[in-house]
Amino acid sequence: MSHTIERLHISVEGVTHALAPLETVGNLKRDITEVVRAGGGFVDVSVDGGQRISIFFSSTTPVTISAKTVRVDADIIDATRPTAHVGDIDPYASGYVDLI
Repeated sequence: MSHTIERLHISVEGVTHALAPLETVGNLKRDITEVVRAGGGFVDVSVDGGQRISIFFSSTTPVTISAKTVRVDADIIDATRPTAHVGDIDPYASGYVDLI
């Protein structure tokens, strides 16, 4: 069985960042709009890998938010099932669990 998730990317002045799965289009638009209306400011976003970055937005900042729906196998998102650790060949022999 497979599920889908929405993967977001934000491009600011030609630099694109893949965003963490918990970021949403609605929240980003709201946060960016608020700081632009206030004359400019920083918006914090989480990128893939768990890093947080702060991006300064103003009325002249070119920004694009893109969303892509991606299929994900249920086994990958099922926290009760062990997954492979980097370097392991057999995910069930290692004793490692999900690294999300």
